[in-house]
Amino acid sequence: MVLVYVLAIAFGIGWVLTNHHQRNLRASAQKLSLETIDDARKLFGLVEHAPCGYHSLNEHGMILKINRTELQWLGYSADELIGKQLYRKLVISETRGAFDEAFRRVLEDGHEGSAECELMCRDRSTLRARLLLSTW
Repeated sequence: MVLVYVLAIAFGIGWVLTNHHQRNLRASAQKLSLETIDDARKLFGLVEHAPCGYHSLNEHGMILKINRTELQWLGYSADELIGKQLYRKLVISETRGAFDEAFRRVLEDGHEGSAECELMCRDRSTLRARLLLSTW
C-alpha cells in the first residue's frame, strides 16, 4: 500500500513539474512570436519607406511586391501593378534589352546583375534608374 502511495505521489509531482515546464515553454514561445512579429513590422516599415525603390518579381518578371517609394516615383498604386504587371513593361523599349539581359543572367546564373534603364511613369514621363537585380 505504501508503494502505491509513493508511486502516486511521484506521478503527481512529475505531472506538476511537466505541466509547469510546458507552461514556461508556451510563454517563451509566445514571447518569441510577438518579438518576431514586431521585428517583421519594423523591417516592413524600413522597406516600404526606404529612400530607394524596391520591388520583387517572380521568375516570369511579374511584380509581386513594390514599395511605396517606387510607386510614388512611377505614379501607380500597388493594386494596379502587384500581380498584374510584368516589370519589363515599365521599362521603355530603348532600354528593355538591358533589363532583359540582366534579368536572364540573374535567373540562369543566380548572380547579381544590374541594368541602366528608363522607366515609363503613369503620366508618360520617364525615370532614369539603375536596377540592381539579385535572387534570394
